[in-house]
Amino acid sequence: TVENLEDLISITLKIPVEDLIGNVKIVSPEQLVQNKNNKKHILDVVAEINFPGEKRNKVNIEVNMEKGSTLIRNIAYALGLYSNGIKAGDNYDNISSLVQISFNAYDVGEKNTRVVKTFMLRDEKNEVLSKTLQLYHINIEKAKVLWYDKNIESEEENQDLIKIGALMLINKRADFERCLEEIAMRDKVKKNIKQAVEEFSYDEYEWGLLDEEKDKIARYNAGISYAHKEGLRQGITE
Repeated sequence: TVENLEDLISITLKIPVEDLIGNVKIVSPEQLVQNKNNKKHILDVVAEINFPGEKRNKVNIEVNMEKGSTLIRNIAYALGLYSNGIKAGDNYDNISSLVQISFNAYDVGEKNTRVVKTFMLRDEKNEVLSKTLQLYHINIEKAKVLWYDKNIESEEENQDLIKIGALMLINKRADFERCLEEIAMRDKVKKNIKQAVEEFSYDEYEWGLLDEEKDKIARYNAGISYAHKEGLRQGITE
């Protein structure tokens, strides 16, 4: 929902949520697909922040569970979204800025130890050229470990963002609800999230049934493997 986006953007960009209320809208990513072969690459969520009297700001939110070519694809989409704001005859000073927020189950960059990394246009001495294009990468695997180990205090500036990342991988209902309660979000947004989770059967009973079914399958496969090996052994003996 728009309310959920307002809180996520507020936490990520350190903008008071009161300033975002009524100024955020979800825009369909369909219009950004340029040909039929790209339809499978539709963005997860694209939103616009429209502050009165200021230029538009675009926000793209992605969730990536597999590394592969995902990182390059995300960068390509970010650049496409950014350039999409440039139209013939436009004043370049009015080009929309873009923030891409990616929740990844992998590290971005070599020797990376941080949970949250922010990229923008910089020179070789780390001087910022422009902040109109910003890419946030949150490692949700590390976020989950950090939250469970209670080491989240070491990430003073991004604690709530890391908790959101951890929330995406927590699969125990009690832990999920405890983590959600710790995040500095509005109560109605937390309620929205809980409701969405319940609709997706995020339920201890059903998860238990699923785990039991997986266990049955694993034991069945182990039995077949054992029978196969035992038959092979007897065959060799005979």
